[in-house]
Amino acid sequence: MHGLLPKRLFPFRKTTTCLLPSVPGRLLLSLLTCLWVVNAAPTAAQENYILQKISFEGNRVFSDGRLLEQMTLKGRTWWSRFLIWKEPLRYEENELQRDLQRILELYFREGFVDARIDTVLFQTDDARETVSLIIRINEGEPVQIGSIDYVPLTADSAVDIRARNLIKQLRKRFQLRVGQRYRDELLVADRDLLITEFSNDGFPYVTVRPQMGLDRDEKLIDVVFLIDPGPLCYFGDVEIVGNERTPASVIRKQLVFRKGQLFRQNALQRSQQQIYQLGVFQFVTLRLRFEHQQSDSVAVQVVVREAPSLTAKIGFGYGREDQARGFVDLRRLNFLGGARRLSLFAKHSGLEPFNINLSLTQPAFLLAKMMATLNPFYREEKEPGFRAKRVGANFIVQHQVNRITDASLNYNLQQVQVDIPEQTRLEALDSVRTSLYNQSSVTLTVVQDNSGPIFEPTRGQFTAITLTYSGIGFQSDFNYWQAVVEVRKYKQLWEPLVFAGRVKVGVMGPLQSGLPTPIEERFFAGGSNSMRGWARSQLGPKNSEGRPVGGNSILELSFEARFPIWQWFSGVIFLDIGNVWQETFYYNLQALHYAAGTGLRIRTPIGPLRVDIGKAVTDRQVPWQLHLSIGHAF
Repeated sequence: MHGLLPKRLFPFRKTTTCLLPSVPGRLLLSLLTCLWVVNAAPTAAQENYILQKISFEGNRVFSDGRLLEQMTLKGRTWWSRFLIWKEPLRYEENELQRDLQRILELYFREGFVDARIDTVLFQTDDARETVSLIIRINEGEPVQIGSIDYVPLTADSAVDIRARNLIKQLRKRFQLRVGQRYRDELLVADRDLLITEFSNDGFPYVTVRPQMGLDRDEKLIDVVFLIDPGPLCYFGDVEIVGNERTPASVIRKQLVFRKGQLFRQNALQRSQQQIYQLGVFQFVTLRLRFEHQQSDSVAVQVVVREAPSLTAKIGFGYGREDQARGFVDLRRLNFLGGARRLSLFAKHSGLEPFNINLSLTQPAFLLAKMMATLNPFYREEKEPGFRAKRVGANFIVQHQVNRITDASLNYNLQQVQVDIPEQTRLEALDSVRTSLYNQSSVTLTVVQDNSGPIFEPTRGQFTAITLTYSGIGFQSDFNYWQAVVEVRKYKQLWEPLVFAGRVKVGVMGPLQSGLPTPIEERFFAGGSNSMRGWARSQLGPKNSEGRPVGGNSILELSFEARFPIWQWFSGVIFLDIGNVWQETFYYNLQALHYAAGTGLRIRTPIGPLRVDIGKAVTDRQVPWQLHLSIGHAF
C-alpha cells in the first residue's frame, strides 16, 4: 500500500504516514502534535481581579468575536454592567492557559500549523482590582492542499469498478480542493460523504481512512482517502419487535425497501420517518443485524415503543388580539386498531368563543405516505367586521410527496350563520339578506418547506399554494373561488443576524355574476401576523361606519432583521408593506401602506414569546400598535 501514498510526506522534516484520528475537531492537531508557545507567561496579573476586557492583535483571518467564542474567560459587556445581581467574571491564570490552547486549536483545525501566541499583555488597575488582556497572535501562513487521492481497497474487480464510478460521480460534491487552505471540517465532510454515498449504494460495511502527510517547508499537505467498500449487500429478513397494539402489517407497509433489494442506508432513514409519522409510537429505531462474518445479505430489526393509548393536554395563554385563551386536547391512539387516531380539541378565546373539533385519522390510506382525516367541527368566530357560527365537517386526504413537500385535498361541507351590521349588508353585500346558508368547497393545498429550525428558522424557504372552489355538491347562496400564494425566506446574512422575508398574494371572486363573495371568507389585513401598524382587520375596505368589510385582493410583504440580545432574549426590526382591495385581481401599487417597528422575542420551549410595537408610516393618525403573541409573525 505504501506505493499508493503521496511522496511529499515530511512533517517536521521526517517522512511519516499518519492515520486520521476518529475524533473530529482535533484532526490536524493530533496529526502534527504541535505545541503552542506563549513567549510571555501570564504571571503579571492578579488572580481574581475583575476581567474588564479581552482584545486581540495580529489576528487577520479570525475576528475578535470568533476567537472569544473559544474562550471561557469573558470581558464585561456594556449591558452586563447594569446587571448588579450578576457577579462579574474574574481572571484565573489556569483558565487563561486553557483558553489560549483552545484558540490555537482553532488555528490548527483551520490549517495554520505555525500559529502561536506571541505575548499576553496585562493592563491592571490595582485600586479597582480590574484587569484587561491584550493577546498578540502570530498566525503564520496556512498549509494548502497539495494533492488528493481516493483509493478503493478491494480484490473484487466488479466492486472496484463500482467504487471508482461512484467516486467519479462524487468529485463535484467533495469539499476539499487542490490549492485551497486545509480545514479539518472539509476533510471530515468528505469522509462522511464517502461513507454516506457508499452506504446508499449497497456497501453497509464501508470504512474510510484518510491519511495525510505534510511538507512543512512548502506548506503543502497531501490527502489520501483509503476506502474499503466491503461486499455488495442486499436487504435480508425484517423483524418487527415492540408492537403490542399496532399490527405488524401496518408497520411493514411503511417500509420503502423489500427483501432482496439492493441495500441503501437512506431507505432505512425514510422508513423510520414514515413509521414514526403513523403517530402511535414514542420512538422508532431500525437496526442492522450484521453477522460476525461479512455477508451480502443484511437483516433489519425494526424496534418500536408505542405511545400511551390515551393522552390529554391542557394549555392557557394570553394574546393581545384573542385575549385570554385556553384549550383541551384529548387523543386516543390505535382507535379500533389499524393505527387510527381519534382526537377531541376544544378551544376558547376572544376571537373564537367556541371551537370544537373531533378528528378521526387513518394513516396509510391507499398509499403508505397518505393519510385521511374526517373532521366534524363547530366554531364561533368574533371578528371586528362580523360574527359567524359554523357547523360542518372536513374530509381531508394528505399525501407526503417528498421530504419537504406535502399536498392535501379537503372537501368541506358546512352551514354558516353570519351576523353583520345592516350597513355592511347594504354597502358590502349588495343587500343580500341571507344570513344562514350552506357552503361546500374543495381546497387543494401544496406546501414545500425546507426551513429550520422549526420554531426559530434561520435558513430555507417555505412556500404554500392554496386553491379553493366553493359550490360543489350542495346549493349555496355564496359560490366563489379563491387562490392564495405565500412565500417565506430565511437567510443568515452574517453571524448572528438573520434576515426573514414574506410575500403573500391572494385573490378571490364570485362564481355567479351579480353576487358578492361571503364576508367571512374575504381577505383582511392588520394585526399581529399581518400589517403590524394596524389593529386586527383595520387595514382595507370599510363601510361608512368604519367597520372592516374585507376585500377580494390582498398583497402583503414583510421584512425582518432578527438578532440576539442576551441568552434567551432576541430582537427584531421589521417593515410591513401591503393593502387589501375590494375588487378582484386589483393591485394598486401606488396605494400600498407601510408600517415599521421593533420587537422583542423571549425563547420558550413552545416557541418565542413575541412582543411587537408597530407604527403606520403612511397613516400618521393611526396610533401605535402593541402586539403580544406566541411564535414569530412568519
